[in-house]
Amino acid sequence: MATLSKLMKKAASPVIALANRTPHRNYTSAIFTIPLKISTTISTSTNLFREVSPIPTYHNFSALATQTPNSHDTLVSAIESEIDRAEEEFDHLEVVTIPGEFPFKIEDNAGEKLITLTREYQGEEIKVTVLKPDPEPYRDSDSDSDEWEDEKKKVEESVHLNVCVTKKSGTTLKFNVTGEPDWVTINTLAVNNPNASDEDNAYAPAFLNLDMLVRESFRVYLENRGVEPSSAKFLLDYMANKERKEYTAWLKHLKNFIAN
Repeated sequence: MATLSKLMKKAASPVIALANRTPHRNYTSAIFTIPLKISTTISTSTNLFREVSPIPTYHNFSALATQTPNSHDTLVSAIESEIDRAEEEFDHLEVVTIPGEFPFKIEDNAGEKLITLTREYQGEEIKVTVLKPDPEPYRDSDSDSDEWEDEKKKVEESVHLNVCVTKKSGTTLKFNVTGEPDWVTINTLAVNNPNASDEDNAYAPAFLNLDMLVRESFRVYLENRGVEPSSAKFLLDYMANKERKEYTAWLKHLKNFIAN
């Protein structure tokens, strides 16, 4: 037994010596500052593992962070440059004035992508929602770049019009229209009767399947109510200005949020 005890003490003495030479450390976090009390054996084992760990300490992370450029200032500067570019483009746009013969009242709310036109015509309430279309959804993945550029230009030179013509009875004709500087195209036509069922109101034949004379008569019907190429040309210019104005205002709001 004495021999066994001597052998155990002899084997343990290098470990104890190593533990005594290893300094104790207090580990703190950004929230708590309570030192960890651990045994000599655990402390020694932990320190040995930390010597070979490839993970940077919190101090090293802080030092690296202070060496990187100020991304906040870079972001603010980039937004300011985009504001300058947007304002320069806006300055080059033609000033749009409402034509004297334009029959609608314009409701234009800041921050919205659309505008609303309203008027009365022979006892009818006419409401038109105007929206500038986004060309990207119209892109055909099979088309080449030249075809896409032509299609993109065509979309950019048009406006979407949702036209509602409502009688005093409450029955409404709803048109989906594409307005271009030289033509107005009716895409869909539906009838909404407040006394009819949802199923009856939901039915609508494809407009292109209607007789040509019927289609042409509805085009004249809309022209008589103010939805015509000259109005579409004005609305196209108006929406281009609105789009640029809204974009510039959005950039300024974005800058104020980031900078403050």
